[in-house]
Amino acid sequence: EMPRILFSAVAKGRSVLVKSGDSYFERLIDALLSKIEVGDDKKSYVHDMYSFNYITTSQGYTFIAVCDEDFNSRATFAFLEGVREKYVPGKDDNHWASEMEKQMDKYSNPEKVDRIESIKKELDGVKDVMKENIEKVLERGVVLESLEAKTEQLDMDASAFRGRASALYRSIWWKDLRFRIAIGVIILIVILIIVFGICGITFSKCGNSGDVPEPQPEPQPEPQPEPQPVPQVAPFSAT
Repeated sequence: EMPRILFSAVAKGRSVLVKSGDSYFERLIDALLSKIEVGDDKKSYVHDMYSFNYITTSQGYTFIAVCDEDFNSRATFAFLEGVREKYVPGKDDNHWASEMEKQMDKYSNPEKVDRIESIKKELDGVKDVMKENIEKVLERGVVLESLEAKTEQLDMDASAFRGRASALYRSIWWKDLRFRIAIGVIILIVILIIVFGICGITFSKCGNSGDVPEPQPEPQPEPQPEPQPVPQVAPFSAT
């Protein structure tokens, strides 16, 4: 007879909630539950040509499978993972007992299990590829959003730079104009100081300096009176 899964159960703490298979193992399961420590993830024990396998969850549930010692351990834990994923606490126990029995028959055929696992791996691979592609698309979207944000920021920086450049140009232009005006005023003041120093403030020193003297008429000689003839006087004779 081929090795197979003989018994399975779901427990919470030390209380068995659902069980399916040979009742011979129920007493052994009670002993096993007393040895399971909090925090155990998965483990296997061998006793009397049987393997006792279990996995635990953070919610305190324990999923147990008893198999022939030579049964494929990979198929055993695949069965336990399948039960753990499908189990819904509080659902009809008879339903889960029947479902666990079906799963035991299913996973007791290793070749069938291997085919199922192969298909699952392929599907997981497709999901991983899709997830990776979606992540790349999302990352690309993030990159595009980042580039768009950076472009907007660059436009804002460029506008601010142009504003600052225009303000700086106007400031320099006004400074240059004020400098030229100041130089012109200083030159004008220097010229005025020189002119005032030479001509005086009222320009009295330079009033006629530029006039050409008019020619003065030559003095005319005064007219001389004509000489009068001297009267002849007779000589005196002696008597």
